[in-house]
Amino acid sequence: METFISDEAELAKELFSQQTFPSANQFHLQTLYRLIRDQNDWFIELLQQYRLNSKEGLLLMSLAEALLRIPDQASIQSLFNDRIQRGDWHSHNSERTWNQLFAASLHWLSEHADNIKHKQNLFEKISQKSAIEVCSVFIQQMSSRFVFSENLDEGLIRSRDLSNYESCSFDMLGEAALSFEEAEQYFQSYWQAIEDISLYNHCLDDQPHQLSIKLSALHPRYEAAKINQLRQQLIPKLKKLSLHAQSKQVQITFDAEEQHRLEVSLDLLLLLLTDSQLKDLSIGVAIQAYSKSALQTINTLTQEALKASRPLNIRLVKGAYWDYEIKRAQQLGLKEYPVWTEKQLTDANYIKCAQQLLNLQNENPKLLRAEFAT
Repeated sequence: METFISDEAELAKELFSQQTFPSANQFHLQTLYRLIRDQNDWFIELLQQYRLNSKEGLLLMSLAEALLRIPDQASIQSLFNDRIQRGDWHSHNSERTWNQLFAASLHWLSEHADNIKHKQNLFEKISQKSAIEVCSVFIQQMSSRFVFSENLDEGLIRSRDLSNYESCSFDMLGEAALSFEEAEQYFQSYWQAIEDISLYNHCLDDQPHQLSIKLSALHPRYEAAKINQLRQQLIPKLKKLSLHAQSKQVQITFDAEEQHRLEVSLDLLLLLLTDSQLKDLSIGVAIQAYSKSALQTINTLTQEALKASRPLNIRLVKGAYWDYEIKRAQQLGLKEYPVWTEKQLTDANYIKCAQQLLNLQNENPKLLRAEFAT
């Protein structure tokens, strides 16, 4: 993609010069603020206490994400010792008793981080364990706000609490496949997930749930150098899953990958869009707004879909690999990054892409459908 390593300053000028942003309605903003305030939600207050643009807020988010993946107490303790000592927890105050307890525990751990590395007396050991337990409970509760459930069965049960007009697109937490055996396990998991979601959709009179599929989970060599191999080995798998989902009336969406895999994903998706065996199938694709190539990707996919008269769902998301994209670009010594480096630029690009999607959908309502997530 030609915008992959384009100069951010120049792109930002173009982004703002060609776009009219909707003005904020003061009444709507005040109403939204009151709704959030009246929820009396400890989590919302915690986000106000440790804002995501602060060092402490970012540390808590990294803990919330990592804690779900750590199975043993010793590693959890090491992670806490490493992260907590980096923040200034004493400067954050709260009126809520539980949040005060959380803040006090964070402050104690940061103050005693150096002592924890050395021999401790009994009181210090008990205090450390208690503080970590308190923090773990809070951070696990935070994690539950971002992870709907630990498995699909629990997710389908929890979805019963949603309103009739709400639905889920279930995504399996995991990384790219490292072996063909692992890729086959993911394939079978996706196949069974389609069966389970279909059964649930038919049993209840709700908005139908969907399934998100990670392409790199279905092949261990998901890289540009192996594109011919991917066309031969991965496309048949994608066709099988797509046709299976169609027969079970389950909408699937192919998840966005890291930016260095974008052209690989586009190549495979365009092959699916032009495959005569899938001419009646509605393909779903997720596009990340933090990518400088997001708008170009939207235009490329929609042009091919319209040319082939194929239905296409595009789900616009913010993006989930920002830290990785920045670090990888730095390691490669790139002059520019493939993603926007400032949040307001990602937000502006999200609005620009959303406007484009809505325009395209209005022009082609029978073929194109816009979906939005954050």
